[in-house]
Amino acid sequence: HTRIDFPVAAYRHFLQNGGKTLPLDIAITDREVTVADAFGVDNPLQIGDEIIRVNDLPVRNWLAALQSYLAAENQQLLEGLTATSLAPLAWLHEGEQDSYTLTVKSAATAELRTITLATLDYEAQAARSAAADNVAATPATPPRDYRIVQGDVGYLKPGPFYNIYAENTDQTWDTTEFHGFIDEAFNA
Repeated sequence: HTRIDFPVAAYRHFLQNGGKTLPLDIAITDREVTVADAFGVDNPLQIGDEIIRVNDLPVRNWLAALQSYLAAENQQLLEGLTATSLAPLAWLHEGEQDSYTLTVKSAATAELRTITLATLDYEAQAARSAAADNVAATPATPPRDYRIVQGDVGYLKPGPFYNIYAENTDQTWDTTEFHGFIDEAFNA
């Protein structure tokens, strides 16, 4: 496999210093690209709205530019990686933007509209769920877990095979912690 390491430290620094990113998540299918989530109190997007154009480019062309930083075995994996990393990929490709111009087709009315979507800083995006949705935060689940379910039946959630606790890219592929976790789980 080939890949380009994402500059995690630079992106983290950008976010921690008030950097603004694209305030939405997307879903990609063979037929369309839709809004999966929209962040911010005044975000005019609705979940399910189809994205037609981004900054005057057809959405597939815009995504293709972002996908040039990814490697995947097939289109489905490429689209999954793109959808889960949209804001970081947009930042990597375009740098910080004050806003994005989107042409969307409303999920409710099928009406086409062009909107200017302001970018948000990380704290504003993170705080949006409790304020905008009025929903209690769901506790985070551990990335790795194991337990004995009943008798000699066990449950194992290995999580990613790389170092999830890496503090820099040099540590990413050090699997010492992962191997230790797996050994501990099987010993239990």
